Amino acid sequence: MLNRAGELDPRSPFALGARGLVLMAGGRDADAMSAAKEALEVDGNFSLALYFLGAAYARAWQHVEAVVIFEKLVAASERSSLGLANLAWAYGGANMRNEAETILAELKEKAEREYIPNHFFAWVLSTIGRMDEAFAYLEKAVEERHPHLVFHMIFSYDHLRPDPRFQELLRRIEMRTP
Repeated sequence: MLNRAGELDPRSPFALGARGLVLMAGGRDADAMSAAKEALEVDGNFSLALYFLGAAYARAWQHVEAVVIFEKLVAASERSSLGLANLAWAYGGANMRNEAETILAELKEKAEREYIPNHFFAWVLSTIGRMDEAFAYLEKAVEERHPHLVFHMIFSYDHLRPDPRFQELLRRIEMRTP
């Protein structure tokens, strides 16, 4: 369907950005990056494309590149919690712990006035080595049944897969991943 959407409107940043999601879900991160870059050629501030390009970089362990993209996402999204969480996640992966901690503090402050999904905190905490706290937030995320949690369990936590606590969470939500 996304290929058809692209045929109908080849300059649609949404069709290109959404194509990046599908490609990433299929484990085709390099193709997802290409689709996101095409979308950004049309609209350089298109949040969906920035998000998937940054996530694809982070999954490919190209954290410095992910930081650059997520910094753009934070600016384009006016410091949205999603943008901030992803930037902190990338900072953690790039061993920029102080920067990640600063954003974590900002997210916690924002959580006092607005809803921030618990798995956002788990992303950041897990990349800066605060695993017990990360798992506590993941437990809360499973309990709250956030609709995006399954997506993030697939894409955002590869580094947690060996931990038996992560495997137990996957079992509890009856999720099987590669």
